[in-house]
Amino acid sequence: MNNDLRYKIAVSGETLSLLTTSFRAERKSVLHSGIYTKELSSMFAAFIVSFIYIIYVSFISQLHWLNFIIASVGFIVLFPICRIFIFKEHLMSVIFDKSNNLITITQNCIIGKKIQQKKLSSLSEITIDHKMIEPQNQDGIEFVKKISLSHGAPMPDLGSIEHFYNINLAFSNGLIMIFSAPDQIESEGLVKIIREFCFDISKENTCQKELI
Repeated sequence: MNNDLRYKIAVSGETLSLLTTSFRAERKSVLHSGIYTKELSSMFAAFIVSFIYIIYVSFISQLHWLNFIIASVGFIVLFPICRIFIFKEHLMSVIFDKSNNLITITQNCIIGKKIQQKKLSSLSEITIDHKMIEPQNQDGIEFVKKISLSHGAPMPDLGSIEHFYNINLAFSNGLIMIFSAPDQIESEGLVKIIREFCFDISKENTCQKELI
C-alpha cells in the first residue's frame, strides 16, 4: 500500500487496478492492534500445536529431550506458516478493464480465492456511504485501557465512535463494497479517480468546455 493511503492504484492503458486491505467497515476489537497482532496470533497458534504435541507424547510414552527439540523446531516452522497462510493480510483486488468490458473483483481466502466478475457497462454509479459504529462492551474497553496504561502505552481513542466512508460499485442487482476508510477525503479522492476512468468524466468536461 501507499505510505499514507490504504490502497494502491495503477492505470495502464485501458485497465485500472486497485489493491487494498481496507474493504470492510468493521468495529475494532477491544484487543487493540498494538496488543493483539497477527504476529502474536501466529506465535500463539504455533505454541498451541507444539504444546499439544508434548502433551500427546507424555500420555503415550515417557518424554525425552528429543521430544522438546521436535516441539521447538515445530514452533519455529509453524510460526511463519501460520503468519503467511492463516493470519495473512486480507487483500481485495479490483480490475476495471475497458478493453474487455469487465470488472474483476478478487479476494484472497485461507484456501483459494473468491472471484466476482461484472460487465463494466452494467456499472451505473460509484457511491460513497457513511457508516457510524458505536462502541460496545465498555467493560472490556476499560480493562484493555488499564492494561495498556500500565504498560506505558495509553490508548485514549479506544472505545470512541468509529466512522467509515465506504465506496460501493452500484449495479442493477445491488452494491459491492470495494473500499472503506475512516478518512472521508481519502475515499472521495479514490472515487474521483475511478469515476474519471470508468465514465470518462474528465474527457466529457473537456469536450463541454470546447463547445462553450
